[in-house]
Amino acid sequence: MNLESGISVSIVEEARRKLLRFDRPVQLVEIKDDEALRIASKLIEGIHRVSMSDEVRSLKSEGFFSEEKSLSDIHRALANKSVVAQSSVLSTILTRLVEKSELLKAGSPGNYRYTTQKGK
Repeated sequence: MNLESGISVSIVEEARRKLLRFDRPVQLVEIKDDEALRIASKLIEGIHRVSMSDEVRSLKSEGFFSEEKSLSDIHRALANKSVVAQSSVLSTILTRLVEKSELLKAGSPGNYRYTTQKGK
């Protein structure tokens, strides 16, 4: 995609990321509204939104919770998948998964650990 400024921009997909590649070194690029919209539409093309609950369930299906995990452990595992969540949001999701018997919770407030194994 050629910008009005004469700079060419392409979108490179790499793993779970999309990168903007410029045809020359740039420090600052002025992008007009219509150009920003075209770039944005290309960036979100093919992206399907996955809920945070689904991301945690994905960790579960990968066996991540076979041993007890703290909130910090879960945060790190999600971050490794390029998923960022606020602690309060993640805590709410974990509570709901416990209520649905999808996960077990052990420990005390502020020090809960989550697992799929009974008796841990």
